Amino acid sequence: MRNIFLFQRYGFTLRIPLLFFCLMVLGTHYSMTFGQTTWKAPFNTNNLKNPYLEDADAASAGKALYKQFCAICHGDRGKGDGLAGMTLKPRPATFTKSEIELQTD
Repeated sequence: MRNIFLFQRYGFTLRIPLLFFCLMVLGTHYSMTFGQTTWKAPFNTNNLKNPYLEDADAASAGKALYKQFCAICHGDRGKGDGLAGMTLKPRPATFTKSEIELQTD
């Protein structure tokens, strides 16, 4: 039986490509696992008030902008299940999580 680590054909050994492949897989796994961090708003924004709080036109404009720019990745309901989001690593944020919904304006 041949040992793939020592197998040579035409002066080519599989050690280097196998090592490169393992490092690439480990690096991809590391970036997918630890690549996303929790975002926090800057401290100086704590006292800002939402100028559009009771403006229905601003809310409808915001919905239109979300559908145009965000829904493709985050999904129509903000669950991170949009078509383009399925190909991303890490996946898009889910806006329906309780820690997101508890954030103030």
